[in-house]
Amino acid sequence: MPICPSCDSGLPADAAFCLRCGTRVGVSVALATDPVHEALERALGRIYDIKRLIGRGGMGAVYLAVERALEREVAIKVLPPEATSADHAERFRREARTAARLTHPNIVPLHTFGDVDGMMYFVMGYVRGESLGDRLRRDTRLSPDTTVRLVADVASALDYAHRQGVVHRDVKPDNILLDDESGRPMLTDFGIAKLASDGTLTEVGAAVGTPHYMSPEQAGGSGALDGRSDIYSLGVTAYAAMAGALPFDGESAQEIVIQHLTREPVSLGTRAPDVPPHVANAVMKCLAKDPALRWADARQLADALTTNDGGEAPLPLHLLAIDGQAFEAATIVALAPAVAGVSLFVPNLNLFPLYGVIVAGTALLDAGTSWYARRKGHSWDELKTLALRPPTWWPFWWPKRWRRPDDVWSRLPKAAQGIRTLYAAGWAQAVALAHVIGFGLGAVQARVDIADSILEGGIVTTFVLLLGTPTVWGIAYNRSMVWGRNHGLNFEESNRFTMGRTVDPAFWSRPKYASLLEAGVPEPPREVSQPDELMRLIADAAQALRGPDGVLGGQSISAARQVVEAVRELDKEIAHLAQDADRGEARRLRARIDASERDPELRELLQQQLDIVDRIARLLDVTSARREKLVELLRTLWLQLADVRARAAQDRLDPEMTGRIRSLCGEMQRHVEAREEVEQLTVRQL
Repeated sequence: MPICPSCDSGLPADAAFCLRCGTRVGVSVALATDPVHEALERALGRIYDIKRLIGRGGMGAVYLAVERALEREVAIKVLPPEATSADHAERFRREARTAARLTHPNIVPLHTFGDVDGMMYFVMGYVRGESLGDRLRRDTRLSPDTTVRLVADVASALDYAHRQGVVHRDVKPDNILLDDESGRPMLTDFGIAKLASDGTLTEVGAAVGTPHYMSPEQAGGSGALDGRSDIYSLGVTAYAAMAGALPFDGESAQEIVIQHLTREPVSLGTRAPDVPPHVANAVMKCLAKDPALRWADARQLADALTTNDGGEAPLPLHLLAIDGQAFEAATIVALAPAVAGVSLFVPNLNLFPLYGVIVAGTALLDAGTSWYARRKGHSWDELKTLALRPPTWWPFWWPKRWRRPDDVWSRLPKAAQGIRTLYAAGWAQAVALAHVIGFGLGAVQARVDIADSILEGGIVTTFVLLLGTPTVWGIAYNRSMVWGRNHGLNFEESNRFTMGRTVDPAFWSRPKYASLLEAGVPEPPREVSQPDELMRLIADAAQALRGPDGVLGGQSISAARQVVEAVRELDKEIAHLAQDADRGEARRLRARIDASERDPELRELLQQQLDIVDRIARLLDVTSARREKLVELLRTLWLQLADVRARAAQDRLDPEMTGRIRSLCGEMQRHVEAREEVEQLTVRQL
């Protein structure tokens, strides 16, 4: 088996790229003697220019070709010669019939079907890019935002296919192609799809599909599969993309199938705490064992992922009781001084027994709901995150780790954060004032002896708080009005922006207010210098762009991939040159030249060796400089894309910015094309 030179992983004989690290390994020599390739050339060479083998599977081999008349790239799938049985031929025809009846932006289109000299083939649209499976093998996991966009698009495609009576039956990352230009996911490979109007070529009780992504009913060999089976498989795909791990895994296909049939998956919220709860809930609903408990159709799944009226889907009752427990407990504890003050101030009114009952009841309720949630499979980390979240009406700062989804605090302008902090300080003073007065009145009513120093301190504290509270609120109000006026907000809008709750998607998504928020794009990590890491950052930023900007993102991804490939080639050249570019050898040669004045022939020979060593050293310096230049271009592209993404989120996109990115992509392309000239120069100089 061939070995990848970069990561030492095994490669298929016909692989052009390593599926693990993405290194280009070239087309195998076996392609030149590929009988299918030769037969395809003879049969279709006048219409198509057959380029190379893309992939091979049980239901055929796929070749990249260019349609001569239209000058467009296509993918030609051919039934392999070894699959000559009537059953294989009928499956192949059925895949073509199935694909032909589906016309959707997220489904790879079928152009034509044919049979030449007994060789069956069909021509599909070619998606320039990589599969979701390839990307997950490289990056392990995707961000929740990226995954939601991809899964929602695939769900839309599945909903369309299901309405046409087609069940895919093999939804998995390897069958979702990611277009470089648009970032759009394209569903492909309907080789084992089932038409509702047809029978099935699969015998009853035989499971077809990929074990890791099979629904329980599919794993059990049920012949009565419907669209909800695909929804399960898509849920597994989404889970794997966001968690970086499959919900079920094992050492054998049988072990994996048994888990799909019998075990409940670990909650996605536990595996990936950064996933918004409404997204995690939507994915976990896909993974229900009973099809009746899943989404009724894929459209509902897409809607659940992309719409979130209150910032998140309603929590189950047992989790709703845990949500915000910490704030609730803190509030009850804060009431203790008030209870003590009232009990002292009002004769014969002791509120402590009632307060004790409330504390004990709340503690028992919290413990009971936590125990029940644990029985339902939720982890302590998940429950702690829920318990430490603030109330939905909370308008002030809260630790970032425990903020609610769609909380905009970190995106508020610094001035707005400062105004809210002033309001919070005023409220804290008001609560403190209430407690001081309550204790003071209670102590006076109960005729409790108070030391003069404590009494004087209480009076001074009360006076300070009486003056300080309205003063702080007044300053906050004045700053709010000035800031709002400077940003085009009226009285009500200023109050809402500087004092309203920070979790309110319906409010914060309005263009007028969204434009005042920071973009939320993290600062670029200047220390990142690894091409693969920069490639991942560029892909994440580019795929977040929409509309016309999405085309720009696709161009950026394509240019970046070429640069990353060029950097890998330069790394190999640098490693090769470094073996011969010994600086110490150059010093030794010079010393020997100086010592060989009486031997002209030896001196000339040593000088020739020194010239070669010096040329190698210069080439090493030039090659290293070219590598650094390419890496710097990647870093610059990331910075530009992050800026475009930030401004696009605020509807402040400047055409000059997109022009700079296009120019940068062009420069990257020129550097890549110039590499061949540099290689020729290297050969001449050596």
